[in-house]
Amino acid sequence: MTTDLRSGDRRWRETVIGGGRPAVGLVRLHLDPTSNATTSLVRFPPGWTRPITGHYPCAEELLVIDGELVVSGSTYREGDYGYLPPHDPRSGSSASGVLGALVLAWFSGPATWTPGTAREQVTHLGSHSLGPAAHRPTRDGVQGRADVVRRLAPRDAPGTVELVSLQSWEWTVVQGEEPFPDLPGPVFRRFWT
Repeated sequence: MTTDLRSGDRRWRETVIGGGRPAVGLVRLHLDPTSNATTSLVRFPPGWTRPITGHYPCAEELLVIDGELVVSGSTYREGDYGYLPPHDPRSGSSASGVLGALVLAWFSGPATWTPGTAREQVTHLGSHSLGPAAHRPTRDGVQGRADVVRRLAPRDAPGTVELVSLQSWEWTVVQGEEPFPDLPGPVFRRFWT
């Protein structure tokens, strides 16, 4: 079963993201019970801002579905993907534009916001558009990998995989040996293991 990420028919939970104002709308789409990694749909209202610097102990991946989100000087627009490593400092974050931003966010573990910079410094990787060759390889301390394919082939890897059509903005999670659904390409695939 697929979910239309752009559909407004949701039970949004108003949530204050650490250091940010005003509250955002959040819908949890998937939770990995082993690692507490999550996938959430986040609606940043116009004018949302987080002017302070802070970090999460886990990695974050984001995919902008609508609008514009700025994080640490990188601007993410519709179709842009970003990977922020664990302890990557985030500063000067905001949602601009008339509608704010609608973002699909993956956290590799519990997303506990800590103000300030972490002891270990990392380099912010910025954003990029998701073309057919885009991918994120497996990284130390971060489960899974991600890539973009023109169209889905028969199931080529076991385990949990999330799929997002970059054409129709449909999302689904496929577990075990379930076959992939027929989604219009290109398709973003996020492998959990």
